[in-house]
Amino acid sequence: MKRILLSVVAAAIAVPTAAWAEGDDKAYCAQLTDLYRKYVQNSPGRGLDLDAARALEDCSKGNAAAAIPVLERKLRENRISVPGGEFKP
Repeated sequence: MKRILLSVVAAAIAVPTAAWAEGDDKAYCAQLTDLYRKYVQNSPGRGLDLDAARALEDCSKGNAAAAIPVLERKLRENRISVPGGEFKP
C-alpha cells in the first residue's frame, strides 16, 4: 500500500514540474527568437541561414528542445548574449 501511495504522490509532483519546465522552455525559445530576429536575421547584408530558419520554425511549433541550442549558438556566433547567461563565445 505504501508503494502505491508513494507512486501516486511522485506522479502528482512530476506532472506539474514537467509542464512548468516545458512552458519555461517555450518562453525562453520565444526570447531567443526575438533576439535572433532583431539583431541577427534583419542585419544588413545577411543571407538566409537554413539552420536558423529551421530552429525558428521548430520554436514556433513548440519544439523548443530542438530550437534552443541552435538559436543560442547563432546568437553567440554573432556576439549577442543569451538571456540569463554570461557571454560564451
